[in-house]
Amino acid sequence: MIIKNQIDFLKSRSKIFIVRNFEKTIVKIERIRIKKKMLKSNSLLLIHTIGKVGSSSVYSSLQGTIHGNNMYHFHALNENRIKKEEAYYRSSLKRSIPYHLIKSKIVSELLKEYKGDIKIFSLIREPITRELSSIFQDSFNFSSSINLINEDMQDVINDKIEQMSKELPEIEWFDKEIQSNFGINVYDSDFDVEKGYQFYENGKAKLLLMRIDSLNDRFNEACQLFFSDTQTFYLEKDNISDDKFYNDSYRSMTKKCEISDKQLNGIINSKFVHKFYHDKITKIKDRWA
Repeated sequence: MIIKNQIDFLKSRSKIFIVRNFEKTIVKIERIRIKKKMLKSNSLLLIHTIGKVGSSSVYSSLQGTIHGNNMYHFHALNENRIKKEEAYYRSSLKRSIPYHLIKSKIVSELLKEYKGDIKIFSLIREPITRELSSIFQDSFNFSSSINLINEDMQDVINDKIEQMSKELPEIEWFDKEIQSNFGINVYDSDFDVEKGYQFYENGKAKLLLMRIDSLNDRFNEACQLFFSDTQTFYLEKDNISDDKFYNDSYRSMTKKCEISDKQLNGIINSKFVHKFYHDKITKIKDRWA
């Protein structure tokens, strides 16, 4: 396990090195490739989500289908959010932007010219678990160590929890990334928590919003309805925390995570939790109180 973690750590560091040193070349190549493919098609599929909600698994699962012919996976499309994220990553210890943000910038610009139909597959997750997972996924922004069990990481977690108690990142994300870009307000319609997914539509834009805890049981059903396709859609697991070098640190730190009643109430009373996780409030309280 130790060797496996070290290999994953080095692979992650190498990806950062490549983008940091060859960003301009990567941008040129990706712009040509994406523009040629995207603008010639009449149907576009975006796996567009906030981070750490299982989107890599959905992306991998749909790549081998006809719906993967013109498909892109990222976490930001809004021009202002892209600029904000780019500034954050460049000023961090990482000193380079992630590969998905390069594609985000290109697709965001090309969307202004795009005339075809757009399908958006988005996912959501219980927000505290999602945010803690995101912290460890992005640990290279504030740490260069393979061991993340330390006071600095605890401070990062405490700060994030306090910010979440005031406003969840999901609130801004759906406002800027889904409503502003596609005119879809996910709070205007009911969400079926029993199925764990819902469809939304505005003009040529169609959205499938799905809870990560429904992926295993409902992925095929939801995809068949969303794509009007009778083929069987198989879910492939990808980019999961269990396979990451930080998994042991993540499990250890989350077990010790302390959230005050005030902070927990602030998170639970958010419109996001009440809309999409009202059936899990007791479970969330039991897990984090």
